[in-house]
Amino acid sequence: MIDPKLLRENPELIAESLRRRGVELDLDALIELDAAHRAALREAEELRARQKEQGRRIAALEGEEKQGAIAEVAELAAAVKEAAARADRLAEELRLKMLEVPNLVAPDAADGYTEEDAVEIRRHGDTSIEGIDHATLGES
Repeated sequence: MIDPKLLRENPELIAESLRRRGVELDLDALIELDAAHRAALREAEELRARQKEQGRRIAALEGEEKQGAIAEVAELAAAVKEAAARADRLAEELRLKMLEVPNLVAPDAADGYTEEDAVEIRRHGDTSIEGIDHATLGES
């Protein structure tokens, strides 16, 4: 799987690799999904921090003020749960979409999609066995 950091920092590299492979993929939508996931995580963490701060504050309060703060913490707890669930859903969606992105093409790999597009770099050993079926080759 492609590193999401690479997607954020160098999407052009991924786009070029996709082009060289002949793969059509909406990279902009993937980038937006990553940003939405990160924003949802940030929101959940900020809400959780507010909830903890309010929880610490409650100990010093009394009476109606304490009851109001407790109600506020309960609302924050529900908001944290909702934001965390949204972040989890986006994380799973992002994970599944990232699995569709093929590995990067090596910079020195030949462009092309068929065997005829391949570039022979070198041959090794005896190549006179071409045209011999596998059974005959195995016997020898």
